[in-house]
Amino acid sequence: MENLESKLLIQSIIRGVDVFQCFKDDNTEMGIKEISGIVNLSESTVYRILSTLEYRGILIQNKKNKKYRLGLSLLKTVNRMNNFKSWSMEANNCMMELQREFNETVNLAVRDEDNAIYINSIGSSHVLRPNLEIGSKYPCHCSGLGKCLLMDFPENKLKMLLKFPLKKFTDKTIVNMDALMKNLKKGRENGYILDYEEFQIGLVCISAPIRAFGNKIVAAISVSIPTVRVNDKICTKIKDKVVKTAREISMKLEN
Repeated sequence: MENLESKLLIQSIIRGVDVFQCFKDDNTEMGIKEISGIVNLSESTVYRILSTLEYRGILIQNKKNKKYRLGLSLLKTVNRMNNFKSWSMEANNCMMELQREFNETVNLAVRDEDNAIYINSIGSSHVLRPNLEIGSKYPCHCSGLGKCLLMDFPENKLKMLLKFPLKKFTDKTIVNMDALMKNLKKGRENGYILDYEEFQIGLVCISAPIRAFGNKIVAAISVSIPTVRVNDKICTKIKDKVVKTAREISMKLEN
């Protein structure tokens, strides 16, 4: 196994990572000779690696002392990660408010290819409630959350993304392309999607897309309700609140 793994490794990337790891924080400045001694590589090799990392914005050179430090490209990535953590906390607060109002399960998902991945879920206190684990993934075409994530896809791109034939989970799962496109169009017009037992018998899901970065759909939020607790009045109330909550999270993302 070790021989196989070593054959798969790319030595130039390993060396690049070794050089990169010499920079402990954004205040660290190091020269070629110093790095060469740490990573046990020739100065010419270190210079080529540093030049490559500088070219990609990962490092930047201090023109006065010729030393290198972490560049703006990497710092921007770190900043985006910190912003995502902050956004996740804000989204969680909005989800908790939604859960408290209706005491039903609230979910947050993002898209991974043709799947919806649950990245947060706040459960209902009812004994009868859906059990959706964080990190679990399900095909987008069969759920309200997933279809919200597909809502803006044109038909040609959707055909390339989805795996046909589409899997049928219940008698109500949409597996016809024309029907799916009509359902997504209706969702765009209404601002939400209602999934009535399309993924699981006995479960209704009301979902809305979360938009950011130029009005692109980046996530979706939903409330899942057992059919025994569903009626037109409660569905309307939840729908209005889900759409409002999705907009609130979208605004926090933009800020």
